[in-house]
Amino acid sequence: MLFAITDIETTGSHAAGNSIIEIGIVLYDGTRVVDEFQSLIDPGVPIPPFITTLTGIDDDMLRKAPPFHQIADALEEFMEGAVFVAHNVGFDHSFIRAEFAAIGRSWNPPRLCTMRMARKAYPGLRSYGLANLCQHFHIHNEDAHRALSDARAALEVFRHANEVLGASGIESLLGRSVLEIQLPPNLNRDEFLA
Repeated sequence: MLFAITDIETTGSHAAGNSIIEIGIVLYDGTRVVDEFQSLIDPGVPIPPFITTLTGIDDDMLRKAPPFHQIADALEEFMEGAVFVAHNVGFDHSFIRAEFAAIGRSWNPPRLCTMRMARKAYPGLRSYGLANLCQHFHIHNEDAHRALSDARAALEVFRHANEVLGASGIESLLGRSVLEIQLPPNLNRDEFLA
């Protein structure tokens, strides 16, 4: 199985009315990193100051970056046949899906969430945010809030959780992803279906 472990940086917290400004992907075959993809993306609007403060990405950096439609083919080809993986997968998926929809394309790969993997493999941790998991597992995230560095950190969370869950645990989470992507992020699927 091939996994496209992805992180994005955006102009805001919701796909509606906001855009991707950076994407980083680590292609992982379950044993080793096969390839990596990284690109800044011109959102066509000024970057909010709080996003620049958080990510270090500013308008000058994006001036020569391609808009999403110029990298769409390369992005789709890079992730072809892979499970889309992200930390809080609903967030990243909603943005990328919206960017593809804006250029008239459908994009809806199978999804897997490293946050959910970590919750299932390591119940009872104080927090399952990427920064806290990096601290818990002693993962060095050299450039936090930059897409490729966060994707590499998410890969390490994936590896830790996969050691506990194994293939059957991953398959069970894959089977749940279609319903969960439609639920609000604060609604626990198990409570909803109870």
